[in-house]
Amino acid sequence: LIAEHGILGADDFSEEAMRCLPYVPMSRDLATGKQTKKWTIPHDEKAKRRDFTKTRVVSIDPPSARDLDDALHCEVLPDGTLLVGVHIADVTYFLRPETAMDSEAKRRGTTTYLVNKRLDMLPKPLTEDICSLRGGTERLTFSVFFEFSATTHLPIENSEPRFTKAVIKSNAALTYQEAQEMMDDVSDTSELTKDLRNINACAVALRKRRIASGALSLASPEV
Repeated sequence: LIAEHGILGADDFSEEAMRCLPYVPMSRDLATGKQTKKWTIPHDEKAKRRDFTKTRVVSIDPPSARDLDDALHCEVLPDGTLLVGVHIADVTYFLRPETAMDSEAKRRGTTTYLVNKRLDMLPKPLTEDICSLRGGTERLTFSVFFEFSATTHLPIENSEPRFTKAVIKSNAALTYQEAQEMMDDVSDTSELTKDLRNINACAVALRKRRIASGALSLASPEV
């Protein structure tokens, strides 16, 4: 398949590209006493960004996912409006223009998924660790915020999305099934579950409006 379709990225990343990765020092886990590598956000970069580390943020992904590249949060404003935040892992902080890693990513173009493996566009230490929005870990994001009506669960007219570079600390890295079970459990009245229900209600309303406006729903079989 790789040869037939001329897919790039089957080879390892060059040493020059790997040298573009940030230095990750060893640190001791206070709970286990084990030495592990852990990247932390530089203080000067953290000072430039909006701090959402105290905000209740959650990621929802397939159970096998290791590169958690997006997370969500929802808060109810004093007037009842829902403020939904979408937080995307900020890989651009690490991927500098005209570097060996930039050239390598350009050449590969995308991550290619095969049945038994994937061919990455960027090195795994970046996608699966340094940029991955793991629960309980501070990470850099590019974030956007939307205002939704609490009654229609649709975006409020004339409200513009707001964008910012941020720092988050995800409260939980959930699988799809875990998130669904939390929402379906009528006895679960935790704040995080309320957030999930509000976010889901907005997603359902948006999808219904798109279909009503003529959007196509396409599906393809998966092996």
